[in-house]
Amino acid sequence: MTAKTTAKSIAELLETRRRIKAKKPDFLIQDYHKRKELPRKWRKPRGLHSKMRMRKKGHPKQAEIGYGSPKQTRHLDRKGMRRVPVSSAKNLDAIDKIAEAAVIRHGVGLKKRLEILKAAEQKGITVANTSHAKIMKKIEDKLKKEAKRKAAPKQESEPKKAAEKAEAKEKQGEELKEEELKDAEKREKDKLLTKRETR
Repeated sequence: MTAKTTAKSIAELLETRRRIKAKKPDFLIQDYHKRKELPRKWRKPRGLHSKMRMRKKGHPKQAEIGYGSPKQTRHLDRKGMRRVPVSSAKNLDAIDKIAEAAVIRHGVGLKKRLEILKAAEQKGITVANTSHAKIMKKIEDKLKKEAKRKAAPKQESEPKKAAEKAEAKEKQGEELKEEELKDAEKREKDKLLTKRETR
């Protein structure tokens, strides 16, 4: 964005972008609707007899420069803010409150996410992909539940493990007994068969 563009002109440009995008068709690969294996994305048609490449009437539109949004509004969200990816609370220092909004990266964990949200609230920075109050409550609740879950099972797990081991031993003993009985039966049958053969 240049220094000349005022807030009013940016608002107007955002409105024109909204109108352009409303009319913009979905640019998809040729024959996407016919073949299941084709991905849902744009690929330029290069076929010799391709009606889409020739821009024949009634065939899907191609991606062209005319469908683009105004240059000043590119990489801006609906409110006219530039989104800046953030992975820690330190990254918030480089963000401009008026023109930029923070976006917490996908891989950031709950504890760090909570720190970033608290720091953003103190500094008055907008976080684009979350709403402060609701998310902060949810994250705090989740962290509390995890802490309780980690603390509680340690006491209960020891007797449970001992009981499980005892059960496993009993099952093994029963299986061994069954195997021994089967072996004894087999031996007796073999003896009878050998006796018959000798006669």
